[in-house]
Order: sequence, then structure tokens, then C-alpha cells
Amino acid sequence: MKRLVIFDLDGTLLNTIADLAQSTNYALRKTGFPEHEENEYRFFVGNGINKLFERALPEGEKSEENISMVRKHFLVHYSEHKMDKSRPYPGIPELLSALHEKGVMLAHTIYFFPLWFQNSYNFISSRQNTPQNTLVSTEN
Repeated sequence: MKRLVIFDLDGTLLNTIADLAQSTNYALRKTGFPEHEENEYRFFVGNGINKLFERALPEGEKSEENISMVRKHFLVHYSEHKMDKSRPYPGIPELLSALHEKGVMLAHTIYFFPLWFQNSYNFISSRQNTPQNTLVSTEN
């Protein structure tokens, strides 16, 4: 019998909040909106990046146009800084290795940046003895 474990990436395998906050603040600053403290972003994430931007924008400024402008600047910044501070949560590399050793197939879901995931997985693997090429993307 085949066994499969599917993980969400952001907030489950990787703590990405600092990089998400940094890039969102950059985008907010570029578009003239106020920034937020990093710890506030814990309440902004979930349901994709457009929802993150909507939650980060001030009341009365949550238009599709503003979300689109913030997204544009975010994507540019995040593409260069997505792994500045992102790290696997404690025990995650060991968990992935243990599951792999037991023959469990591993997969992930991600709302955006499938290539980013591969880079992130390589990033985790380069710091631990986590097997390469064991994860399958299941993009939303």
C-alpha cells in the first residue's frame, strides 16, 4: 500500500512570516500606505496573498486596484528576498527525512510560487540530511 502525506508549506513546514512581512511592508511603502509590525502579519496571512494584501491595507483602501498595486511591488521584492529569514520550523527537516525513510510519499500545497517551493525545499535540504526529489507539488 502506498502512503502519502500532504503538507501546507507556509506556516506549516516553513516559518515565512518575516519575509512575507518584509515584502508586504516594502510594497505598502512603495504605494504610499502605512506599514505594520512583523508580529501583526500573523493575523493577516491565510487564504492566499491577495487576502494578505487586503488585510494589510487600511480600511477604505481595500480596492482591487490597490491590492493589484501592492501585489505588483510585493512580487518584485519577494522574488529577491523570499528566503532572507524563512526557515523550517524546528523538527521539520528531521520529520521529512523520517517519513522518507519509511517510504512515505510527501506532497505539498501552495497558493503561489511553485518554483519558490523547490528552492525552499532545496534550502531545507541543504541544511539537513533531507532527501531531494521526494515532494510533489499540488498547487491550489
